[in-house]
Amino acid sequence: MLQGELAAYEKVGLWQRAVNPKTVYRYRGVLLQYQKALGDSDPTLESTCHFLARLREDGFKPATLRLYRAALAGFHAWRGETLVFPIRVPRHLPPYHSPELVNRMLDLARARPRDHLILRLMSDAGLRRGEVVSLQVRSVDLAGRMLRLRGKGDKDRVVPLTRELGELLEGFCQGEGPDQAVVGVKDKAVYKVVKKYGALAGDPKLHPHDLRHAFATRLVEGNANIRAIQELLGHEDLATTAVYLGVAPKHLDQAIRALEAQGRKSIVAPEKNEHTVRADEGERGGAGLEEAEVEVSIEPGKGRYLPIALPASRVWIESIDVRPSDDGCDFQFSLFDREPELYPGKQDVLFERESTGHRIIYSPERLKLYHDRDRSNQLHCVIGVTWRHYRFDIDGQELQTYLEKPVSFTLTLLYRVAR
Repeated sequence: MLQGELAAYEKVGLWQRAVNPKTVYRYRGVLLQYQKALGDSDPTLESTCHFLARLREDGFKPATLRLYRAALAGFHAWRGETLVFPIRVPRHLPPYHSPELVNRMLDLARARPRDHLILRLMSDAGLRRGEVVSLQVRSVDLAGRMLRLRGKGDKDRVVPLTRELGELLEGFCQGEGPDQAVVGVKDKAVYKVVKKYGALAGDPKLHPHDLRHAFATRLVEGNANIRAIQELLGHEDLATTAVYLGVAPKHLDQAIRALEAQGRKSIVAPEKNEHTVRADEGERGGAGLEEAEVEVSIEPGKGRYLPIALPASRVWIESIDVRPSDDGCDFQFSLFDREPELYPGKQDVLFERESTGHRIIYSPERLKLYHDRDRSNQLHCVIGVTWRHYRFDIDGQELQTYLEKPVSFTLTLLYRVAR
């Protein structure tokens, strides 16, 4: 039983810190260990640092030391003091779980809608286990197709719904009051559902949080902007989100492919079946591909319009490859069917994508006819660079931010002239 100032902090200060009941239970255990180590002495900043230093000497892991420090820092903050005890916690990459594994779990759960919903909330929306349990009908916006959540640290976030998740939620929310729990199960039930379908799908070691990891990894593999992923996961620190850049195999593969491309003197056209273009779409001219390439340097926070000269106003696009020189920059690439105005409309955009340091390759499933409406014989492109850059250090598992020199881009177009 806690005594003295530690007991007073438990009754008043600990709950004022707005930590959840599980964290309170853990922190109280730390305080009991601290009190035992103090003996008859009074708690001081010096005694706390000695206590933590002894735990480090005894081989306590950095993550455990961080928990002890957080519990004791709250006590000292309650006394108007600041505890300083540096702890370096090495970042470990989250486990990678393939989309095929998650899809197998979802298919197995379709016969049980509640189980299916639990899995979808974590794999399609990135909810934590506690957020699944506490999700209320008022948080589900079916008309706007989104979830409005208040998660860890009382941080609000909005997550758009996938079609499958929206249909499931509609069935569970119809006719229910705003304060009604959507899923209606306890924390342990969510754990059992994940373990059950994980084992059936071939991974008995799968945990609920792994589905949240899978959600983030799929976003990275889909070239989602890292800040968007940060908002969807509700991370306060962007460095936490950046860990997923080292998880997604597609991200790593793209880096190697970009390295290979830099060593080539010529670009090899990707293989494509000739019958992918229907005869009624027009006739392709020329036996081989033609190439157009442009290089441009763009200041951080700026955008550039890139007109690429073409021999005709109608071409069959085979691929467009946009390669940034800096793997830490955020940029957006857009393709228009006429020279864009200051505020172009969405109807003028043929292709648009954002990326964080990854090259963007636009290679349509079948050759796409590009028709230059203003007949200037130009491909109309725009590249915009975000003013703030981020670079993730894989070795140090750290996110570095910097503002440096302009970013160079190489844009390569492979095409055939249409007749």
